[in-house]
Amino acid sequence: MENDEGYHIDCVPAIIAALAICGVLGAISLFVPPFIDWDSANGFLAWRGTLLGAANSIISPDPANIARDRGWFLTVWSPGQYLAPGAISLLGVPLGIAMTLTVALALLVSLIGWVMVVRAFAPRTSLALLVAVLIGSFHYSTHAFSTYHGGEILLQAATPWLVLTAYRVPEMDGVPAALLVAGAVCFALFAKLAGLIVVAAALVAGNMVSLAFGRRITHGMIGGALDHMSA
Repeated sequence: MENDEGYHIDCVPAIIAALAICGVLGAISLFVPPFIDWDSANGFLAWRGTLLGAANSIISPDPANIARDRGWFLTVWSPGQYLAPGAISLLGVPLGIAMTLTVALALLVSLIGWVMVVRAFAPRTSLALLVAVLIGSFHYSTHAFSTYHGGEILLQAATPWLVLTAYRVPEMDGVPAALLVAGAVCFALFAKLAGLIVVAAALVAGNMVSLAFGRRITHGMIGGALDHMSA
């Protein structure tokens, strides 16, 4: 489509495909609940501690006196993997269903994000549908419906939006760019600690592209870089 609204229309089949993929996989997972891997299982212990009044802490017997419990604050993993399904479970649904909903929503957010990336970088093509179908059918995407590893699927959801953020940063003023990068870092770390690497890689790639075409260092590049280094 060559009209000004063509790229908006081209995105519709991709979004429909994303909804269909997530709906089918999510429905199957509701009937066959996912296993929980070791990392996420420990995270859910921290969620249990939060519900019992010890925020983000795992409650266990005190080795010095097993007649009483102690809590230790969990810092090994990002909290998103258990806070996201935990928050959904507060609506009254079982935690297993909350995990399935978390995975389905995360994959949907990821696929829509990649559709937006295609729209930003190739607005006159129909690649969006192909991208949505391929990414949605990858084992990396579907595996989370059988084995819950929340940090991975949440970071997958965050990645395309971090790419779009990095794409905008070089053209912004210094302070707004720094604030945007700060928000992106917090968002990425909430999903998974490795999200900091994704943010760094996206910023480097975005700045290199902008530098190659603009041949100048912008205030946005400086603000984003300083903020990320301080994180």
